[in-house]
Order: sequence, then structure tokens, then C-alpha cells
Amino acid sequence: MALITIAGFPCSGKSTRAQQIRAALETRLDGPISRVLVLSDHSLDIPPSAYDLTALEKPARGTLFAAVQRFLATDTILILDSLNYIKGFRYQLYCAAREMKLRTCTVRPYSLTSIAPPPQSSEFRYMSLPRPTSVDSGIHTARTATHPKRKSPRFSPISISHRLSQPR
Repeated sequence: MALITIAGFPCSGKSTRAQQIRAALETRLDGPISRVLVLSDHSLDIPPSAYDLTALEKPARGTLFAAVQRFLATDTILILDSLNYIKGFRYQLYCAAREMKLRTCTVRPYSLTSIAPPPQSSEFRYMSLPRPTSVDSGIHTARTATHPKRKSPRFSPISISHRLSQPR
């Protein structure tokens, strides 16, 4: 019926989101859909160290792709929970699903854990993102690096109010 590919960084909530999607879909099973499966590196016994070296990663992705092809069916929703960060590999999965006339979807969960300490730490409570006070105070500056042969910046600061006041 469908292939749901979950892609993202490690510890970004991919497995949690996969289980949430599975639980939500299992409550709505009816009609031609008979089962919802979650395939992950853990369920296929692929160790996390398989992604450390390119020589180890290629057979790991081959194992993952073979399992996807084995479980793709018109009566199954297959959720693939892995890194899936390589665009070519996601396209290969897409082509395999479309070959069987199945629908596809890619989910990318994002988490602040890659830029912030984990929620259990005491530092997390005191962190807050800066909030703009008004539209006029939000001046966005693009790259201001200068070219070695140019004396002026490559890009100049852009004011939101200036951009909105000009007709198109």
C-alpha cells in the first residue's frame, strides 16, 4: 500500500516517530491494508558502527534495501526507520515502491538535541531562543565576506521593512 521512509540525524526522534506512526495507522486498519511493519537497523541486526566506514555502510544499505523489497506489498504499509541520509538511496527506495505502484512518503523529524543539551540536563531549562521585538528590528544579514579583489562586501544587510515597502 505504501512506503514511509524516515530520514534524519541520529537521536532526532526517528524511532519514536516511527512507532507513533505505526500506532496511529494500526488503529485505522481497514479495507485492503492488512498490516503495518516497521523495518529498522535494529530489527535487521545492523549495528550502528556499520555507518562509520563506507566499506561497511554499503553492505548495510544492501541488507536494508533487500528487506524493503522483500516486505513491499500492496496490502502492507512499510515504515523504514534508518538514517536514510543518502539522496540516491532514498530515490532507489522510491523507484522500488513505484515499480509496485505503491505510494511513498518521506518523514524528517527534527530535534533540538543536535544544537542543545538533552532535556534531562539542567542547562536545558535555562536556554531560550531569542525573540524579535518587532518586524523592523529583524534585520537579516547575508554573508558579508569580501572578495579579495573587491573592497565592498559581497552581500549587504537586508531590512525586512525595506523589502516589504517596495512594489514588485
